Amino acid sequence: GFGKGGMKGGGGGGMMTGMVKTFSEKNGYGFITAPGHQSDIKFGQSDLAGGAVSSGTQVSFSVAYLPDGRVQAKNVQVGGGGGGGCGGKGGYGMKRPGEGPQNYDGGPIEPTGPAKRPRAGGGDGGVGAGEGEWVSGTVKSFNSAKGFGFISSPETSSDIYFNANTLGPEAQAAITSLVGSSVSCQLASVPDGKIRASSVTLL
Repeated sequence: GFGKGGMKGGGGGGMMTGMVKTFSEKNGYGFITAPGHQSDIKFGQSDLAGGAVSSGTQVSFSVAYLPDGRVQAKNVQVGGGGGGGCGGKGGYGMKRPGEGPQNYDGGPIEPTGPAKRPRAGGGDGGVGAGEGEWVSGTVKSFNSAKGFGFISSPETSSDIYFNANTLGPEAQAAITSLVGSSVSCQLASVPDGKIRASSVTLL
């Protein structure tokens, strides 16, 4: 029964075990009670793989799902035959324990140390450049009426906010044509995590 049981188990999506609740040769069908199933599982005489069954017989079987959602037992075998089916699955599993330890003991997971710190001057990983550091960039926009603007720099992850009162003398003199100018600015962080310039000078 090893080969036959194993093949039937695989073909039916895995063998289950249960007990015949009722079976009528006259009607040609019966029901099996199985652990884990709330309702009884129907089987037909054509689903019997061998051996006579009656109420109380221990059987093994594979499960098929019908289009209407109901479950039907297939390849119903009297207890001994079921052992063959389960033995088939067990034999398959026996090959794996020898391989498992090699897979799991391939190497310990290295702890991730402090290797992901930002570069030396970086105080805020999200900024990419540290507070107090000077970076160069281009004035992206400036609102002279409100007195603030933004600088775009490849050294920061987001635009740098600046206020008109942080502009140096040269920048103040060219305040009407600031947009597009290359500037150098000193970074400062604010509580909400954004970055701003504490000092801006023209390059």
